[in-house]
Amino acid sequence: MKKCSVINHRGVDIVFVDLTKANSQQTVEIFAEASNLIESFPKKSVRIYTDGTGAVYNRESIAALKEFTTHNTPYVKASAVTGAEGLRMLAVNAAASVTGRQIKAFATRAEALDWLAAIN
Repeated sequence: MKKCSVINHRGVDIVFVDLTKANSQQTVEIFAEASNLIESFPKKSVRIYTDGTGAVYNRESIAALKEFTTHNTPYVKASAVTGAEGLRMLAVNAAASVTGRQIKAFATRAEALDWLAAIN
């Protein structure tokens, strides 16, 4: 099953990065797949929704997350994440700190997608 795709929510294209229940190696591979997709868009245009529910992070996958966010920053308009509790939220905050951009956490997918669709 493809773990990165473009979904349309309220008429807005959003890159969906599905990390649900991914182990650390899968997480690294999914970030690489997502980067390739994101690079196909114009700069400052991409809205990214990441579902990290149940994803496993270790040193390697956290490094991949930081590289993913840093590399894709020129393309990103807004980022939203769900499933980032505890250590996963620490990893997200570290990535946001490295890039200097906001990665907003939400409790539900619907909230995240609505927020991304509303970004001008």
